[in-house]
Amino acid sequence: MSMLLIVLYLGVVALAAGTAAFVGRRPPGAALAALALLPMIFFSEGIFRERTPIPVDHAMLLPPWNTLRPATRYNPNLNDVASQAAPWAQAVRMAWKEGSLPLRLRWNGCSMALAANPQSAAFSPLTFLMFALPLARAFTLAAAVKLFLALLGTWLWLSELGVSRTGALFGAVSFGLSLSMAVYILFPPTAVFCLWPWALFAIELLRDSRVALRAFWVLTAVFVCWAVGGHPESAAFGASFGGLWLLGRLLLRDLPRRGRLAARVALSTAIALGLSAFLLVPQALAIRASNRVPFAQALSLSLPFRLAPHGPFWPNGLVTALFPRALGDQIDSPRIGGG
Repeated sequence: MSMLLIVLYLGVVALAAGTAAFVGRRPPGAALAALALLPMIFFSEGIFRERTPIPVDHAMLLPPWNTLRPATRYNPNLNDVASQAAPWAQAVRMAWKEGSLPLRLRWNGCSMALAANPQSAAFSPLTFLMFALPLARAFTLAAAVKLFLALLGTWLWLSELGVSRTGALFGAVSFGLSLSMAVYILFPPTAVFCLWPWALFAIELLRDSRVALRAFWVLTAVFVCWAVGGHPESAAFGASFGGLWLLGRLLLRDLPRRGRLAARVALSTAIALGLSAFLLVPQALAIRASNRVPFAQALSLSLPFRLAPHGPFWPNGLVTALFPRALGDQIDSPRIGGG
């Protein structure tokens, strides 16, 4: 299985490098090798040994396994991977294997939404790639692929901006091993995070008339992968950052032919939304019917919004931004009052 995992991973490396070459930006062999090797080192335990990144020790907290031995967890903050991400991934596998669409999670009580639960990533290309391996090893493959895509995408984007190769390599590693990627590498959001720089890279290429059409279709494919990747909130954040990035470039007069660029990005977005509407619409309906809507509305009404510049409304926010467990986490330590 290790050999199959490596072959699949190298296949993704070749596909990503081929995509870059398709738009006329073939990465140098040395840079590509370095970026491809880093995830293999980072996840070497799962690639070269019979180990899995899934925190299976969490199963010992649940009946009937909790009767076998005292419950201990190496990392309690990975609970969602064991109790949500992995079971949803297995349910998607079971549905596709029996020849049915993964629309309902009928193995869970009276059933619940599966595809309409975005984090199941029921139609994600990465999910389909994981089918080639047992679930325990598939999570290693997914983590390595996400890290590599983040590294190469950032390198390509920074190189397109004119950053030196050394600077682009530093920036790629900084993003790939950042708190956004490394900490959440087993969680659904990173399937979208890793493609943020690819969208920014493709948008830059839209300005090059020689490859603009090819870049347009690459950008559209990236947007579709954002939509089906398993975390639409991260797609929305990526789109917001992309908009602010382009607005800043516009204010600095660094965007020639900005009207044409905006039209191409808008058309690419519209096509991607149309192609993924079969999934986004049910997800939107599920969100609207959930209890999170009234909770979010109540929270938004209680926040002290004002347009004038101000410091943090909650001073402890500065503390927890640097020391997340300073006020307790209700997992290893109780929450401090007011926290």
